Amino acid sequence: MKATTKLFCVAAAAVAMAFTGCNNEPAEPVYRAIGTVLNPEETSDYILLADGGERLRPFNSPYVPEHRQRLIADFYIKEEMGADSDYDYGIEYTYLYEILTKGIFNVELDSVTEAQEDSIGHDLFVQVGKPWVASDFLNVEFLVRSSNSSIKHFINLVAYADSVPAADGKVHLQLRHNSKGDLPNYDSWGIAAFDLLPLRERFAAEDSVSLVIHAPLYSEKESVQEVVYRLTGDETPEEEVASTSLSSLQLE
Repeated sequence: MKATTKLFCVAAAAVAMAFTGCNNEPAEPVYRAIGTVLNPEETSDYILLADGGERLRPFNSPYVPEHRQRLIADFYIKEEMGADSDYDYGIEYTYLYEILTKGIFNVELDSVTEAQEDSIGHDLFVQVGKPWVASDFLNVEFLVRSSNSSIKHFINLVAYADSVPAADGKVHLQLRHNSKGDLPNYDSWGIAAFDLLPLRERFAAEDSVSLVIHAPLYSEKESVQEVVYRLTGDETPEEEVASTSLSSLQLE
């Protein structure tokens, strides 16, 4: 079992959903993984499919997550499952963070009014980390300005009719932010995962498709980053997850 599976560039010191699964300190090492919930029946007996490929069975899940919800989990291994099991490891969480998980806002399918464009947002990002693809999701980390309040910042990835694909053959997507009037006092970390399955269906005849992520930054700059979405099953190489607590920034 790998101790890490994915990258965190920046994180604010705050707790998301932390708890202990037993009365004593765990005897085994604590691991961190990003994964996708496999729970089509919406039961408490679900699989957390780690981006490294391990199939994890949580014994102490604090809630029933939706199917294909992305999670960041700290855990220790309670037992190794047999070869005939649906799971590789039985685990107990020590820390859980629910990643904002949503689809791409496809303007080609759903035309928007000027008011809806304003709702999607024109607020700026402080920084956008290198995007990566895992489990048919585009994952993006970012910093925004906030006051760490209960106001939920609205984060979207938008595809326009002339950008899927664009004239250069690549898919150009806009990362958009609406702070909902939250005061810009502090840099706050966030992460979002956007479902790529519709693109997989659209580009089924291709081996891969290049995604270009545009995001407006302060100082009238724009972040433009490219990542390859491989449709043959090979994904972005794994990188290390920092051992840090995560931001309490509220997102939707």
